[in-house]
Amino acid sequence: MIFNSMFYSMVQVTKDVVEEFADDNVKYLELRTTPRDVPATRMTKSSYIASVVAAINAAVSSEKDIIVRLLLALDRRMSLPDIEETLKLANLYASQSDSIVVGLDLSGNPLVCVLHRQRKLLCLAGHTVHFLILIENISSILSLVRIH
Repeated sequence: MIFNSMFYSMVQVTKDVVEEFADDNVKYLELRTTPRDVPATRMTKSSYIASVVAAINAAVSSEKDIIVRLLLALDRRMSLPDIEETLKLANLYASQSDSIVVGLDLSGNPLVCVLHRQRKLLCLAGHTVHFLILIENISSILSLVRIH
């Protein structure tokens, strides 16, 4: 029962956000979210993404004139298994979500530069990756680009 409540709350909040942007005449909206497990509610990363995609579909189908896309965020502090799981989910939902899931966002503290651990996985992602570049970590960013 807790899972259903969490799912419907996430759907409602996401739908409201999309509709508010549409009401402000925004024509293209790119949302970013970090998929997460919520053990207390039995929500998995996959069901978390599914709820956000369901909300986007509901908002767009409510005759709002807006295009909405979703980027899944990878926090720089994530472990390799967490990154790998999120990449797999990004690939799965990119193929199943009518082009709603379109890429990744490398988020978190840009001073925590651990790209040397993550770059091979990111290069395998097959998605657009958004990230902030700081002069302090430019060499790591350049090595990421060279691999691709």
